[in-house]
Amino acid sequence: MTEALTLHFEVIPRQAVDELRRLIDRTHYQSGKTRGEFLGCYADKADLKRLAPDFAFDESKERVAVGAAVLQQGCSYANPRGRRHLAAEHFPKLKLDLLARNVIVQRMGLALISRVAVEPGLQGLGIGTNLALACRRQASILYPGTRFVEVMTSRTRHEWEQIKKQESSGGDFLRAAGFRLAPFTTRAKNPKERGGRDRVLYYWAPVL
Repeated sequence: MTEALTLHFEVIPRQAVDELRRLIDRTHYQSGKTRGEFLGCYADKADLKRLAPDFAFDESKERVAVGAAVLQQGCSYANPRGRRHLAAEHFPKLKLDLLARNVIVQRMGLALISRVAVEPGLQGLGIGTNLALACRRQASILYPGTRFVEVMTSRTRHEWEQIKKQESSGGDFLRAAGFRLAPFTTRAKNPKERGGRDRVLYYWAPVL
């Protein structure tokens, strides 16, 4: 069924991101304004009527926003433990403990996906996975010099234990998009504000 859903991706100018920002605010577990480049995911009206007849949308539009992602330069406001997994494989001589965070981002050539949001009624149709793939393709265009894309997402301890047991990428849209999951996590700050999500998972993938 996912093969029949035609998706279109577009980097939206910052002065025109209100629709995508509202989608993210409605559906993403993290609150607060995010900065970066907004990537919109759009589906054809005919596909939506056929594959998701119960999904309500503005039928005056031929293409409908069904997902969004925000891409920015790599994380320099924190130093996630999971980044050591990427460094060990591709930057074994890099002394992370001796470098400033912004220098690490520059040396490793990092971009960050800070948000991925999909309309709840359309989850399971491959939209999140394709958004993550689109970000891998766009990262080096939007941020020249980018070599790897990183993602940090919060989960509860129980969810983390379940994810570790999974041998395949089933149910994990980031691994389905070719991201590697670091085998260790960072303790989340203010887990109550994250719905009890007290573990920060780290994913990474090379650009496409």
